[in-house]
Amino acid sequence: MIKHLIILAAIVLATVGCEKDEENNQLTSSQPKSTQFEAVDSTGYPDAIATYINQNYASASILEIYMRTYDDGTTTYEIELSNGNELYFDSNGNFLGMDDSNMNMSMQNIPQGIADYVTTNYPDQNIIKAELEMEDGMQVYEITLSNGFELYFDANSNFLGFDDDSSHVSINDLPQGILDYVTANYPDATIISAEMDVEDGATEYEIKLDNGMELEFDGNGNYMSSDDNHIPIADLPQSIIDYVESNYPDNTIAKAELEYEDGQQMYEIELDNEIELYFDMDGNFLYMENN
Repeated sequence: MIKHLIILAAIVLATVGCEKDEENNQLTSSQPKSTQFEAVDSTGYPDAIATYINQNYASASILEIYMRTYDDGTTTYEIELSNGNELYFDSNGNFLGMDDSNMNMSMQNIPQGIADYVTTNYPDQNIIKAELEMEDGMQVYEITLSNGFELYFDANSNFLGFDDDSSHVSINDLPQGILDYVTANYPDATIISAEMDVEDGATEYEIKLDNGMELEFDGNGNYMSSDDNHIPIADLPQSIIDYVESNYPDNTIAKAELEYEDGQQMYEIELDNEIELYFDMDGNFLYMENN
């Protein structure tokens, strides 16, 4: 959908002289092409970034740091945190935004230009959620209205496009099976939005959690898939569950993933104390990492 948004943005901004680079699917007049994307260590980024993270995400740790260099010589930094958030900063360490669905904004912080647009064009609707996201280095405001519409604006409050999200459903109207599944497998997460779609005549639900996860269920509330390599805790081999209970009786499993290390597929288990345990596909313990 965001890719469609960028295309819409190009059409809208073409009236003021912008042209779209079809090959790179970017707005070439306002967004330079990225020429290099490399990992950097803890000394390879401005101190202001560490200060920002310590102040705003004191309980999270930095997992990965990447520096993106553009063909005009500018750079941006992408920081992946242990809580799943990805933060973006400019070359001086100034916060730009984040690429995560739970970047909710206070209604008081919505730019006046956006508020005026909504009042003028949707006078009978209220803003129920506002998010600031980053897509390919471009700041985008995502505004959800009470009728389910999602409106998109650039950093200067210029309207980019909309998505008729009329399939939005109330969390209270979800099948009980979905609610039970989330409670059992993501006990520390909260459902922040839910959509119902029809694919090939079959009803499906798409659920977004506040930890960034997106889950899909069939019309009866049966789990189908997720958007990444996370796996449900309930699907782990019993030997892994037993190992954690025996060796870490005071901790719980916060996240489980399937990973490839040195050509070998394995389970990566993150505990609530940020210790990571690794197991082979038969559930045998391999090693641990303490971040």
